[in-house]
Amino acid sequence: SRLIYHISGYVAKKSALPTKCPNANCLLLPAEQGRRMHAAGFVKHIDEGGLLYPSVELFRFITRLEDVFTNCFSARKVHSESVMDILHMIHCAAPLNVGCSAHAQSIT
Repeated sequence: SRLIYHISGYVAKKSALPTKCPNANCLLLPAEQGRRMHAAGFVKHIDEGGLLYPSVELFRFITRLEDVFTNCFSARKVHSESVMDILHMIHCAAPLNVGCSAHAQSIT
């Protein structure tokens, strides 16, 4: 889960941060608050001041996506249509949207 937390920060940097939307940026925590999360252990260890700390909401979202990927790839032999299978499974899963209503579609 600590690696997933680190990946969640990367996702936030690449998707939420560029929107410059205060509501979408609620997916990020101030470093001081983020460091207190148990899952942030790895990020704290490698942070030299530039890493982002994702919110619990974003961390849960990325964890759910990881679960979908794991289930899809452990249940099927990987083939050229695997990407379409994953997209279908994500679409069928519980609502997988994060962020403000104006940017949820582009962030997700």
